[in-house]
Order: sequence, then C-alpha cells, then structure tokens
Amino acid sequence: MVWSIIGVVLAIIYFSYNVLIAKLMSAKRMKQEFVDNQCSVGKILVNIFYAPAWFLKGLKAVVIAAIA
Repeated sequence: MVWSIIGVVLAIIYFSYNVLIAKLMSAKRMKQEFVDNQCSVGKILVNIFYAPAWFLKGLKAVVIAAIA
C-alpha cells in the first residue's frame, strides 16, 4: 500500500516536471539543452526522461498549426 502511494506521488512529480519543462522551454532551447550539449548516453537518457515534454511540445505545435 505504501509503495503504491509512493509510486503515484513520484509519477505525479515526474509528469508535473515534464509539463513545466514543456511550458517554460522552447523547442529550440530543449534541443540545445537535451541534445546538443550531451554525450551519446546523455542524449538517450535525457530524451527518454523528457519524452512527455517533447510530446506535449509537438502536440502544441500541431494544435496551433491546425487552428491557424
């Protein structure tokens, strides 16, 4: 029971952090920080961690393009 609560809290923190990053950083800055300034292993791990932020940034671009 306790581990389930800890897991849910960690998942909420993880997704909240990704939403915050997607909101505060531009796609260009995300690429610079998460791709350009990383070694090979860092690129893989950072982009796995920030996959929801990349998805949200792409979704925002698609929605804006569809509306405009």
